[in-house]
Amino acid sequence: MASTILSDKNLSSKYTDYASSLLSSLVNGVVELYGKTELVYNIHCLLHIVDDVARYGPLDSYSAYPFENKLKQIKRLVRRPSLPLQQAARCLLTLKTYKLFVCLCIQLHQWILSPNHVAKV
Repeated sequence: MASTILSDKNLSSKYTDYASSLLSSLVNGVVELYGKTELVYNIHCLLHIVDDVARYGPLDSYSAYPFENKLKQIKRLVRRPSLPLQQAARCLLTLKTYKLFVCLCIQLHQWILSPNHVAKV
């Protein structure tokens, strides 16, 4: 709930204190359930994320969310551990070429079937 509030421009301006209390409860819950040894840096940073939203705006305006959403698709392009960037680039180029080919085939098919196209004998 806190991440939803802090990601939305309207909600973050109205409910910042509520988001802060939710995150504080989460961090305290981690300490109670797992102990202070499990309070890692990432969990602790949640306490400061509200300050970042106040300073820089909603999370969506500067976070890595868009990249993280595409990461699964990018990872599917890589088949082996060596040269992942080259693999992804090659795969994207192949997909782009294939899509262009399919698009041209559809256009050609539509042109052939169009009433304006008359086969001359």
